[in-house]
Amino acid sequence: MVTAYAGFRCWSDAIIPLERDLWVLEAKPAWWFGYLVFTGRCTVTGSRCGRGLSVGRWAAKIRTRRFLFVGAGMSEVVVMARQERAVRTRRAILMAAAEVFDEVGYEAATISEILKRSGLTKGALYFHFASKEELAQGVLAEQVHALPDLPEGELMLQTAVDRALLLAHLLRRDTGDPIVRGSVRLTVEQGALRDGLDRRVPMQAWMEQTQVLFEQAQAAGEILPHVDLVGAAKTFVGAFTGVQVLSNIMTGRQDMTERVADLYRFLMTAIAVPGVLVRLDFSPGRGVRVYEDAVRRRDAAPEPAAH
Repeated sequence: MVTAYAGFRCWSDAIIPLERDLWVLEAKPAWWFGYLVFTGRCTVTGSRCGRGLSVGRWAAKIRTRRFLFVGAGMSEVVVMARQERAVRTRRAILMAAAEVFDEVGYEAATISEILKRSGLTKGALYFHFASKEELAQGVLAEQVHALPDLPEGELMLQTAVDRALLLAHLLRRDTGDPIVRGSVRLTVEQGALRDGLDRRVPMQAWMEQTQVLFEQAQAAGEILPHVDLVGAAKTFVGAFTGVQVLSNIMTGRQDMTERVADLYRFLMTAIAVPGVLVRLDFSPGRGVRVYEDAVRRRDAAPEPAAH
């Protein structure tokens, strides 16, 4: 552990040593109006840290954003590039935790089982997450980001259908994604009031994402002009949530794709312009193609940064 003075003096407030919230690898120096400033990218792995200082291979978590570089002048230091190994470790912990949450739920999940599943040390886990609650909240926050990107098609409403079919495949046991499955179980579990989890995070993100997509579709003339887009987004997200619960209870989500296709076929009749509705493909076969293409694109893409 290295303290953060190393040529820097704090403009206001205290500088403290590196903690688990932030990893910084390198800084890029540049001159700006006579000041030497350091810019780069950072990965924040916790909720209490936003900026820091570069100190060789280390960094300092700080409580202020203004610093004085000795001999050069004052500037705002923006910190830096993600540490790839830390990102991979954090991802492995989230994946293992999601698997355990999916299998036994939040209350029955234990840190020891998550550690066993991940193959990592207790120190590595607590470097990134202070508690089981914080770890579960991290899994919840990853839910929307776990959905692979889809290429934009001719119709925005077809994109909406494709996203739903893709999510249906990611919820199945045979083709599923651990983050999606684990986070969805955390979301729909009622849980105890004392568990402290904010289950609104992924649901709010889905509603906002769906509303934006519907706004684009309405602007393109695909959605009837009188449709309340906020209400429609809530209805679609709420209905999907209910359908996946039903599918899980009845078949272990083996019929998830068919149930989602039926759901969207019925709901789209209430919002889509007739000429667009007849062009939409709700077939399970399309769902398979969308899933396989999304997985290929995801596997070929660089590993994403932690959110």
